[in-house]
Amino acid sequence: MTNYFACFKIILKIMNRNFDQKHAIITGGSSGIGKATAKLLASQGAHISIVARSQTKLETAKAEIETLRVHPNQRVITISADVADRIQAQQAIKTAIDQIGFVNYLCWYRSTWLFSRTLNRGF
Repeated sequence: MTNYFACFKIILKIMNRNFDQKHAIITGGSSGIGKATAKLLASQGAHISIVARSQTKLETAKAEIETLRVHPNQRVITISADVADRIQAQQAIKTAIDQIGFVNYLCWYRSTWLFSRTLNRGF
């Protein structure tokens, strides 16, 4: 995981993006590259919605991510869903929007077919 984090930090410096107070939905956010992305964006001030199947893993990841917040008002929420299922994926996005608001970044580490279909339908 540390390697992901280091690589992403370099990429962010190159991109020169401001993630402060932005909302990112991250699928696969309970482990691996998804969790590394969530941790990095949280350390940059973003509100985080992590989506994965295991609520237990999500809660563990949430605790780790919350330690990296830079603002006391930063939100980190968990949504248990299987994003390979279109209905669950759409509901997860709706839940994230309902709880945190407008989505600035969608980091979809599973079922990429849904990403374009959902956005093309004006979800």
